[in-house]
Parts: sequence; C-alpha cells; structure tokens
Amino acid sequence: MRRIYPLIVLLASIALVLVAVPREDAREGQPGEMEPTLTGQARVAEAGDLDQEEADVEYTLVTGGDYGGLVFVGQGGSIDGEVNPTLTADPGDVVKITVVNGDAITHDLTIDEFGVKTAELSERGSEATVIFRVEEDADYIYYCSIPGHRQAGMWGTLKVGEGGETPATAQSISRNPSDIPEPIGDRGPTTKLLKSS
Repeated sequence: MRRIYPLIVLLASIALVLVAVPREDAREGQPGEMEPTLTGQARVAEAGDLDQEEADVEYTLVTGGDYGGLVFVGQGGSIDGEVNPTLTADPGDVVKITVVNGDAITHDLTIDEFGVKTAELSERGSEATVIFRVEEDADYIYYCSIPGHRQAGMWGTLKVGEGGETPATAQSISRNPSDIPEPIGDRGPTTKLLKSS
C-alpha cells in the first residue's frame, strides 16, 4: 500500500497539470474556441444570409419603461418617444429591429408573416435584435407574444411601401385563454356498449 500511494499522488498531479494546460484548438480563432453568448440575442436571416448586409432601416423599441404600460416605445429618430410607433420600410428593404427591456417584465417581439420572433427578454436592459427582408406592400403587425400582452395593447404596425391588406397566411389557431365553453353541468354516469368485431 505504501508503494501505491506515491504512484496515486503522481498520477493525480499529472491529471491536474493536463487540465490546467489550454487545449491547442481553444486558442483564439480556432474551431474549439468557446464564443461568448449574449443573453436574449436573436437574428432572423434568409438564404442570402442577411448577417452580411447592412440594414436599410433600423429601429429601436423599448418595452414599457416610464410609461408603465404594456407598450413598445420608440427610441431615437422620428419615432423617439412614440408609443407603439408605426415603423416604415420599402419593398426589398432589410429591416433591423432592436428591442430593449425597459420594465423588467418578460417580453418579446413577433412578426408572424416574416417568421420573426426575438428571444424572451426578462431583465431590465436586456436586448434582442432581429434582421429580415420585406417584400410586399402591406401593413404587418409587430407584437409581444407573451399571453395577454398583445390584447393589453402591446402591438404596432410595420408599414411596407404603400401599406394595405396583409397577404394571406395560415389561419391562426391561437385563442384567448378566457375563451372557453360554458360548464357542462352535473350529469350522471353513462354506460357505453362496444361492438365486438
């Protein structure tokens, strides 16, 4: 046992040294590198990889903030201070929208027709950004998809070109949680006879 103990100590020391030595592939720029992640970041890109393109129009929306309600508030430019501002773009534009949590309530930003949905933002000051291309003239709705938030007024319009009726999309199957049928009332047990084949 006395001979084995020093061997165990030696092996443990070697293991500690190996753990402490950085991996060759973990140096900067190598595939093994662990990239830092930013909480709440989201990006929507099409086949052409919009990450490489500059946005034609950019908007920043802050949730709630000093307004104390379930709203988006424009920040900067022509929408500064506007509640649920109308965002505009031309057909073919690349649009970039950044959402900043201003009230420490969980929010996101969703635009169904473009498949746009940010990560959920829960902490005050956290941000999410989406970038996408618009094509057809229409009025598109941006909104918070957290249950009850859109119904409380947390939505606005993205007007593309001349605006107009939004192109038809798949029918929504979402329902208001309070939209439930009346109770069926009291009823006694019933017996069902099954036919044997």
